[in-house]
Amino acid sequence: MKYDVLLCTYNGEKYIVEQLKSIIEQTVKPHKVFIGDDQSSDRTVEFAKAFLESTDVKFEIEVNQSRLGYANNFMNQAKKVTSEIAFFCDQDDIWLRNKAEIILHAFADKPKTELLFTNAQLVNDGLEHLTHTLWQVLGVNEESTKLTYQDTFLKRNIVTGATMAVRRERLLTCLNTPNASPHDYWLASVCAMKSTISFLPDCLILYRQHSNNVLGANKRGIKEKLKSLLNRDTLKTRRKNNITRLNILKQAIEDNLVDKDSFCKELKYLEHINTLSVSKKLKLTELFKFSKCYRQFDSGYKYLLMDIALCFYDI
Repeated sequence: MKYDVLLCTYNGEKYIVEQLKSIIEQTVKPHKVFIGDDQSSDRTVEFAKAFLESTDVKFEIEVNQSRLGYANNFMNQAKKVTSEIAFFCDQDDIWLRNKAEIILHAFADKPKTELLFTNAQLVNDGLEHLTHTLWQVLGVNEESTKLTYQDTFLKRNIVTGATMAVRRERLLTCLNTPNASPHDYWLASVCAMKSTISFLPDCLILYRQHSNNVLGANKRGIKEKLKSLLNRDTLKTRRKNNITRLNILKQAIEDNLVDKDSFCKELKYLEHINTLSVSKKLKLTELFKFSKCYRQFDSGYKYLLMDIALCFYDI
């Protein structure tokens, strides 16, 4: 089973060679490496080309004519995939030597799986292990997490693109990424809707966290959580996430990737909360008509409170 690597770069000269070296030294080497550079102003492209030319792995580097952003950059490269499996890759992480081999075996053992993702070890700039793994931060439990759209992906994304691999056949049906939606959330949601998503608990990459912005390393107490619930930035994020979730479901239906009748309740709910969050005239009757959905289709009633607050904030 062959695989291609999709690697998107932007001003990544500091780590790009180290990342590429970990890919080339896999126990199962990639068939081809596709790099999409989003107009770096440093020597990322120069370093990547010089390193890859010293190897026997096929590669292609494209410098975008205009800035695409990370999601569109990845999907622009995705259309070039020729191998059966496509691995998504960040510019500054490190692959463990058997990452590809383990994932390819998993695809072979699970022929119905179209998307597979794994855990990751969080590390600092110097590759020193941090306290938590990626899944611990995201609250992913392999024994209790359900990989269905309604139970998980309708509410939030738990798939990190740097740990993700997708079958080419499915990937090529999903090139039309919804506006302003992360590519990993989009692909994971579609596969969850079709029950073709799986995960492995193995930490197969060193997931680099830069400076002090460590992903979820500092866990907040209840008091801090309550205080931040109605914070303006928190509400902005809530509105953005609401829009993303609606765009993903609408795009999946529009592209005939899923049957609309199977997700009509979820669609009505997402349309409702998006209309509510931009409304300046709060209709309580309409609001409480959908209140039970915050338990079924969201992560609890605290999000009902946030959506009410959005009606009164000038955001």
